Amino acid sequence: MNIATQSYNEICIEIKTLNERIAELRRERKFIFSRMYDNGPKGVGVVDYSTERVTGGQVAMQLDQVAYRLNEIDKKIDQFVSFLEIKRDVRDRIDKIIQSSEDLDMRVTYMRL
Repeated sequence: MNIATQSYNEICIEIKTLNERIAELRRERKFIFSRMYDNGPKGVGVVDYSTERVTGGQVAMQLDQVAYRLNEIDKKIDQFVSFLEIKRDVRDRIDKIIQSSEDLDMRVTYMRL
C-alpha cells in the first residue's frame, strides 16, 4: 500500500470515528437533557412509612449543572462537526484527483478500497 492510499484510508477511518463520536455525544446530550426533569415537581403524594424507602440510586442534577453540561457537549459537537467537514472535503478532493488520474495502478488501488 502506497502513501496516497494509506492517507486516504486514514481519512476514511477518521471520518467514521468522528461520526461515531458525534452520535455518542448526541446520545449523551439527550440523556442529560432528560435528567433536567428529575428536579421537577412530582405532584402531591403521601408517604407510606410502613414500607422501606428505596430510590433509584441516581441523584438529580441541578438545573445549572444540566445547562453547563449541555453547553459543553454542544461545543464539542460543533468542533467535531467542523473537523468532519474538513475531513470530508479532503476525501472528496482526493476522490476527484484519483478519478481524473491516467495512472491505471492508482485507479485500481483506489477502487479496491
